[in-house]
Amino acid sequence: MQALKVGGVMKRGIIVLTLRKIIVIVPLGIGALVASKLDKPGIYNMGSVCYDRVTVGVTTIKEKESKSMPVGMIKQIHPSILRTKQATVLEESFEAEFPPLGWDTVMGPSSPGYEPAHWRQSDAGTYNHSGDHGALCPWGYNLDEWLITPPLDLSDYSNIFISFWWMSSWYWHVDPYDNGDLFVQVSVDGGITWDTLWTFGDSAMVVNSGGVWPWNSWTWYQATLNLSTYVGYDNVRIAFRVVANDNADIAIDDVVVYSIIGYDVGVVAINSPARYVQPGVTFTPSVTVQNFGATTVTFDVGFEIYDAEDNRIYSSTATVTNLECDETQEVTFAPNWTPPAEGNYTAVAYTMLVEDENTANDTMVVSFEVTAMWVDTLFYDDGTVANAGAWYYEGNGFGYKFTPGGGQYPIQVNGVLLYFYDGWPDPGGDQFRVMICDDDGPNGAPSTKVYVSPVISGATTGAWNYVDLSSQYIVFEDGSFYVFYIQVGDYPYCLGLCVDGEINSPYGAAWFYYADGDNFAIDDLSWIGGDWLLRAEITPYSPPTIDVWLPDTSGAHGDTVLLPVMASDLTGYGVYSVGMDITFDT
Repeated sequence: MQALKVGGVMKRGIIVLTLRKIIVIVPLGIGALVASKLDKPGIYNMGSVCYDRVTVGVTTIKEKESKSMPVGMIKQIHPSILRTKQATVLEESFEAEFPPLGWDTVMGPSSPGYEPAHWRQSDAGTYNHSGDHGALCPWGYNLDEWLITPPLDLSDYSNIFISFWWMSSWYWHVDPYDNGDLFVQVSVDGGITWDTLWTFGDSAMVVNSGGVWPWNSWTWYQATLNLSTYVGYDNVRIAFRVVANDNADIAIDDVVVYSIIGYDVGVVAINSPARYVQPGVTFTPSVTVQNFGATTVTFDVGFEIYDAEDNRIYSSTATVTNLECDETQEVTFAPNWTPPAEGNYTAVAYTMLVEDENTANDTMVVSFEVTAMWVDTLFYDDGTVANAGAWYYEGNGFGYKFTPGGGQYPIQVNGVLLYFYDGWPDPGGDQFRVMICDDDGPNGAPSTKVYVSPVISGATTGAWNYVDLSSQYIVFEDGSFYVFYIQVGDYPYCLGLCVDGEINSPYGAAWFYYADGDNFAIDDLSWIGGDWLLRAEITPYSPPTIDVWLPDTSGAHGDTVLLPVMASDLTGYGVYSVGMDITFDT
């Protein structure tokens, strides 16, 4: 049994060589990185530690969280819900006088915390989702505070919604301290009676409004609520009410009441084929569609492929059934498709809803190339830098799940690209590792470490860094894979990995790696507010050539022959199995 060196780590393995192919059997796992003392990522404002992401439970409280948002923390948000607006009834971002024209406040018997605990305009640059200001109800005692919209005439509308952004402290309002709530209440009789429409203390209400549960402290979330029950009334008032005692700060911003059209569906992504497809590889075409309208609908989706001469060479239709407002659905098409030849092609996907009132988003067209020689880059970021993150202790990591497109397998992870912030942390560092994992954990979670790099030195800040993995032969025949940045050096003697300004990756794409425990967890990115500038470069898999000396095999036709393959012949081949034909030179 030979000792194999795979990915820079010595492992024991078995080499069996037949006259037709080489199979390298390598024990799974490369081994854990250096264990850290604490598994907590930090949120930083380009030079100072502003907030520590802590999962708080009754048995894990180390110290009480502040009742106000940490000063200077960069805004953190979740993506906006996009609908086709028909008309805007009310729009308020609290940038001018307070309360805004036509709005009312009702001050309860509050005792102040550090200031009078009534609704007010936030200070410039604090508690603002957009612009300079938001509406803030500060920390206090015995609060019953109301911020009420002007009377709204909804008699001539249909499909009415309200959306607003909110933030507060989970610690002081849900767990471990349930010290109060923000409510949204509606009145149609001038404020005599009120219906409770929403509160951030109810898991179903938060999730159904577009938020997450549990939600994170000091993170902006958008809530969208259906007001169609109140269509036909001409004196509708909506109140943001805080009922609390010894609470934390509560803020709202960007309140919009609007109507949407009843029928509007569209294509939001062509998932397969990818930009590059390998010749002769069969794949299943797929797209993602979304219902932007208010009405639950059933409709057909068409998919077509055209060659470079604009000849239609593939056409298929699938049916989407009972898609509700705001829901998305992946649609697959039959039969599967195999490219007839190399060249340039065009894929066209389109929805077919007779009642559709907005046809601008019905059709999506993408070009793709069928070629044996291609390089594709998988990423979620938009290439801009808005923030950066790091861990307090080395060995932990941030990572992404990447899924190659249909027709690209088998693929080889050719490289990793990372962008580090310039000037933070201070004094910083110039070392890091990268780690590639398979999706063979529960429900496709990361598990097996296919490759862990040695420490990489000389990183450049303020620029893209490319890690060449072409010599490692990291191959995936199907499914997804994970790429992780692993921090080298404790904060602040480390690099800061950059993020852009908005979260566009789907939930479940971003992951934490914890060195203590050697495990993984989903990162919803709300703590950092953007997508990591972390990318994967993939190419078609091209098996390596291994030259070995062949002993006398006379009379061994059809038998297995053991050959003296040295471990050094396989150095750097981070793959589990490699199949090759053997060419005899005589």
